[in-house]
Amino acid sequence: EDHFTRWGDSCLLVFPNGKTMLIDTGLKTFYSQLKAKLADLQVSRLDYVVFTHPHDDHCGALWAGLLTDFSIGQVYHNGLKNSAWGSSAHIATMCSRNNIPCSVLKKGDSLTIGDVTMKVLWPGDDVKNDLAGYHDSGAINNQSLVLRFDYGEHSSLFTGDLYKTYKGTSASAEQSNGYQIPGQLGAEERITAMYTNGELDVDLLKLPHHGDPSTSNSAALFGATTPEIAVATAFQPLESGYTSVYKSRGLRATVLFDRKHGFIHITATSNGNMQYETSRSTYLPNFGRTWNDALERA
Repeated sequence: EDHFTRWGDSCLLVFPNGKTMLIDTGLKTFYSQLKAKLADLQVSRLDYVVFTHPHDDHCGALWAGLLTDFSIGQVYHNGLKNSAWGSSAHIATMCSRNNIPCSVLKKGDSLTIGDVTMKVLWPGDDVKNDLAGYHDSGAINNQSLVLRFDYGEHSSLFTGDLYKTYKGTSASAEQSNGYQIPGQLGAEERITAMYTNGELDVDLLKLPHHGDPSTSNSAALFGATTPEIAVATAFQPLESGYTSVYKSRGLRATVLFDRKHGFIHITATSNGNMQYETSRSTYLPNFGRTWNDALERA
């Protein structure tokens, strides 16, 4: 990953009963910031840590001290291994070395945390079988865990780095990069076709792949989710035109992202009300690079 345009995905959930869940942990380079922020929030125990998929910008804290700096109750992941890491650095191996329970989640699994229910919507064994022959970044992203949380009338969806159908220059580019299974739709379109009874319709959406509209964030996904608030995490350098890209695909939500808003804190009640606060209200000046407008609108 380009550290100047993407520093990693990490979201902390604090449940009504006080339990905590960290979904992804950002790049190793920025673990000190994650650790400091958790300390500011007086979080010393993580009851659950979920790694949506094995990429450095989602799992970096594994090798930076997270497993020893915090009391961790349970680790979940999608079961994939990243061949670039080496066997000693895989998620399950790291957890075993530190005596932390570690389990694989897949479609159909669920977890109850007090009054909150978490359901795993993706991926299932069919997706893993379809992508078994691909070992590139796109294939790993397309197998990200997709998690739905329900708390009374409130619902939220965390989507990892799912990709939409790739609309590149050639079929061979689509297939070799794992963006698209030959002859089939991308992951976003597949999951929206799979769930047609409102399972994806939520109040809060974590935008796929850091909010990148060139690889992800399709009209199909926005039509199925219809969120009130959407959040793009981990600095994707979306400039002022990003709102028109999302709107052209049907998103009508309030969109928050860290380059403009900094840290984002969202609270939700069981009656469906949401409020948010941010650590700033204007773009971080002179940081990163201007996103290619043609790519952003692809």
